[in-house]
Formats: sequence, structure tokens, C-alpha cells
Amino acid sequence: MTRNTAWTVLLAAAWAASCVSVATAGDYGTRRATARAPTRSRPSRPNGSHVLAVGGRVHADFSDETVHPPHDLPVGGDTSYGIAYEYHERQGAWQFALNYAPENSVLLPQFGLLVQDRGLEIGIGGIAGYLLDNEDETTDDWSGILWQISTGFHLSGGSKLSLDLIASYVFAAWNDFDVFDFDALDYGLWLKFPM
Repeated sequence: MTRNTAWTVLLAAAWAASCVSVATAGDYGTRRATARAPTRSRPSRPNGSHVLAVGGRVHADFSDETVHPPHDLPVGGDTSYGIAYEYHERQGAWQFALNYAPENSVLLPQFGLLVQDRGLEIGIGGIAGYLLDNEDETTDDWSGILWQISTGFHLSGGSKLSLDLIASYVFAAWNDFDVFDFDALDYGLWLKFPM
């Protein structure tokens, strides 16, 4: 199986899981009226949960010239710290996060679709970089939106806490997989608190 075929299968699995999540999102679990129903009506709520997370990410170091940088985010070798909000629906989740890399003074907004099953997690989304202290007037403050694929482990600590250990690959174009390098992976974790 070639790398492109493997990535296609991975993306198809993520898409299928999101379709299941969207298709079942209309099930609001409303109760039918019975003779014993309370006189006060209660509004029905969707079957979804909200999660807040704090975490960190070690970005790949491209100072070694043997590693081909698949993107132009100005965070090579830096560690970023962030907060995230997630909306979960069955096994899928939307994540919106904002990281800050203090060494290079870069904000990293990101979004993604995550699929979790039996402790494993895969995701696809986008990430961008914004230079807060850009002294070089010839370069843009924004890096542009880049693709991001992640995979890892979801470790549940009960109903109050969970931990995600993630490896992410950030790239500018889909044809960059021809030069995929494990040294270009970012590693991170999210400590999650259900609301």
C-alpha cells in the first residue's frame, strides 16, 4: 500500500465517522408525554457535550538540513501552550484551539474534526501562524492556513478528566506526502475537562 493510498483510507474513515455523527445529530432524546409527566415542561437538549482543554505542543525542529520542512510556520523547535474548546457528538468532535509559542512570539489558531474510538484518535484540520513581533516588513504576519493530520491516544480518567497524547503532521499541500518525514512530526498533549 502506498503512502497516498494509506492517507486516502485514513481520510475516508474520518469522513465516514463524521457522516455518522452528523446523521445522528437530529436525535434529541425527547420524552413522550405520559400520565405521570410533570406539569412543568422541560426543553429538550441535543445529545452533545462540551469540553475545555489546556495543553502543549512540541513543534518539529527544522534546523537539521536533512529534514524537509513541509510548511512555513515560524515555530521550528519551539514549544507552544494552548487552550481548546471541543464539541463532542458520539465518537466525533469539533475542536477549536489557540496556541501561543513564546520563544518565537507566534499565535497558532487551529480547528479540526476528531474521531475517537476505543482509546484511539485521528483528526484532520487546519492551522495557521500569526507573528506578533514581525520586524521583517518583507514577510507577511500570517502564514496562511495549512493542513494538519493528527493521530494518538485518548486516555479517559472517568467523567471528570481525560488526556490526549497526539502526533501531528502539518503540511501546505497534499502532494507533500511524497517527502513525508517522521522528523517533521509535532508532539502534543491535551488535558481535557468536560463541562
